[in-house]
Amino acid sequence: MIDQAASPANLASEAPAARPGRGPWATALRKLRSDRAAMATLLLFLLIVALCLLAPFYAKYVAHTDPFRSTLSGKIMVDGKLVPIMQSSTEGLGLGFTPIGPTWDFTAYFLGADGQGRDVAARLAEAGVERSRVVVRAPVPAIGPGSSSAHWPLPGWLGG
Repeated sequence: MIDQAASPANLASEAPAARPGRGPWATALRKLRSDRAAMATLLLFLLIVALCLLAPFYAKYVAHTDPFRSTLSGKIMVDGKLVPIMQSSTEGLGLGFTPIGPTWDFTAYFLGADGQGRDVAARLAEAGVERSRVVVRAPVPAIGPGSSSAHWPLPGWLGG
């Protein structure tokens, strides 16, 4: 008598269907989605990137200022009063000027002014734009000796 249960054809038909394995990227993405702290950090990072990309629009259309131009004699409206950006110093001998502090108003010196009367919030956002440009360009010369290393010093020679 032939035992049909032990035949190779019956063993193959009884085995569960093999599920295709997940790749390393799919596994990493699944683990990332399940980690709440990592997702919150990713959202914060994407928000910072978006704000940095919108920095020129913020400086020009919202803050109405040039983050690179000094405004030592400028005045802004704060709580209905016209306030100078650089106020006369009242500390020590009373010499020099003190920049205006944070106004917490997105349209006028949100984080205050620096020693040259420039909007700190606009400058901070512009710094993020410049940093992202450096991060994007930095690995390019490592790709190959002829790819971009020949023109890498060119922006410095041309002034920026």
